[in-house]
Amino acid sequence: MSGPLLYMEEIMADFQPSGIFRMGYVPFDNSYKHTRWFDSISAQNDYFSSCMLSQYTENDYTYIRQNNSVKVQVNREKVYNVNYCMFQNRNYGSKWFYAFVVEINYINENVTEIVMELDVMQTWLFDWTRTECFVEREHVSNDAIGAHTNPEPDMPLRYYTMSRNAVDFGPMTIIVQRSAEDVKIEGSWLFPNSPTSKGVDGGIYCGVYNGCQYWAADLLSEEVTDVVSRFLARMQEAGAGDAIANVYMVPKMFIRGGGVTNTGQALNNQSSPAPGGGGVGVSRPSTLNGYTPKNNKMFCYPYCFCRISDNNGASSDLLFEMFGSGGHGISYDGSMEPSGEVFVYPENYQGIAHNYNAGINFSCAVQCSWPFSAYKNWASQNTLSNALTFGINAAMMVLPAAKGVGTAAKSLGAGARWLAKRGGQANADKVAAATARTSARRGVSAASEGVGGLSMAAGAYGMANQVGEWDRMMRQPDTVRGSASGNGIYSTGKMGFNVDVVAVTYEYAQIADEFMTMYGYQVDLVKVPNFHSRSTWNYVKTSNACMRGAVPSEDMAMINSILDGGITFWHTGAVGNYSASNSII
Repeated sequence: MSGPLLYMEEIMADFQPSGIFRMGYVPFDNSYKHTRWFDSISAQNDYFSSCMLSQYTENDYTYIRQNNSVKVQVNREKVYNVNYCMFQNRNYGSKWFYAFVVEINYINENVTEIVMELDVMQTWLFDWTRTECFVEREHVSNDAIGAHTNPEPDMPLRYYTMSRNAVDFGPMTIIVQRSAEDVKIEGSWLFPNSPTSKGVDGGIYCGVYNGCQYWAADLLSEEVTDVVSRFLARMQEAGAGDAIANVYMVPKMFIRGGGVTNTGQALNNQSSPAPGGGGVGVSRPSTLNGYTPKNNKMFCYPYCFCRISDNNGASSDLLFEMFGSGGHGISYDGSMEPSGEVFVYPENYQGIAHNYNAGINFSCAVQCSWPFSAYKNWASQNTLSNALTFGINAAMMVLPAAKGVGTAAKSLGAGARWLAKRGGQANADKVAAATARTSARRGVSAASEGVGGLSMAAGAYGMANQVGEWDRMMRQPDTVRGSASGNGIYSTGKMGFNVDVVAVTYEYAQIADEFMTMYGYQVDLVKVPNFHSRSTWNYVKTSNACMRGAVPSEDMAMINSILDGGITFWHTGAVGNYSASNSII
């Protein structure tokens, strides 16, 4: 028999010392949490030989098969610190076998029993093949920022805001939406300086057609309050109080062109769907609240990230590693519409140029209320009809021929004085003059027709109704239209948003970083494990490892089980020295 079959027969033979037997100390044990890694058999032999404290030949020891032990000619007190041994077996030529010392038993003053357990990892280190398997954790060979983002096992984390860029939307603009505008019609035969109104043409605002016209004034000083108040009053004096559809405020930056003054003006069509906005840059930190990590995974989520928030509870966490190579940019667009909606979103994020889904949106509009005078609005709308009706009724009261024009003059004079109190002396004089001519003609005609008594009664009745209606309207209280709720964020001076760099606290950054330093990263990949990718140590943990080799099946199964349980392979003699540098090789 020859070849692999013969070798397998030999490998299954009993492993026992039958030559040189050495004992000493190594900095690991049979829990297989730690061991050494060697790139060559000679390096392995050299290391363990340096750890041995004593050496015995066949004449100095006796092998006991029942409990895998040897009896050596030495006092127990001289080998109490022994935990490891290495020996040779003539069946395997120069091959060294390695074993843990698990018991040291006293036999007599000159004889000690050493009970051994084969170190399957070191004995067969060069006899099994490294094959692909599912690797749960390991020290990676590429630690570029963003290369490894697989979540780590749950561990407590606490956060601290490292920096904040607070974006203030700046000064506000008052906008009035109106369906008519106030004008003055010069040259009217009756009221040449009285304001009146006319309809407006709709337009495109923020990409949407609106039948209203937008009038705006900047809130740069308290004087603007007077400007707006006079504007609203003038609208009502023109009889266009009901033409005011809405009054609200939005940041001036969201009005295209920004050409709004504090004196007020009608806005031109603003056809762009996104009339205003800007951008903010943000950078990944180089330390985490004063702590400098050893592992670059600490510069990724959830250990550090960017957070955008609106000062009112809405926020979105952005991962630095999801930004493109062009940098980390945050943009914002706003609307001048009554909703005042603002979008804050990352640029070049998750492969999307303008990633609205990863951002936040909120309202920056402040809804306003405004006074409404039912009397002013009614009086303006009915100025001419009220004046003419009053004049006609006054004329009718002087129809009796006996009273003549003198009575008419008295009646018209009283009516004119009443109008002067309510509508201005100029208008009252003009009404009186106009109705005087009408009443004189009417009075002469009535006298000739003999209907004076009826005319006087009708005139008095009509004037009484007229005065009563006017008095009723004058007593109508002013009301408030629109919303008086305002905006709490604006009231506290925080109209805008924040761009924060958030990271775990120093304490928790150190906890997470040291864990990764010891145990590498959670990778969860099917691959050949990294047994020697670092300068000082490599941790490896697999799942259902399936390494194969010319190794006894029981020992091979144990090796796979050790890998599944997780083991650290050390590349220097400083086993357990986690403060040492562990750079990628």
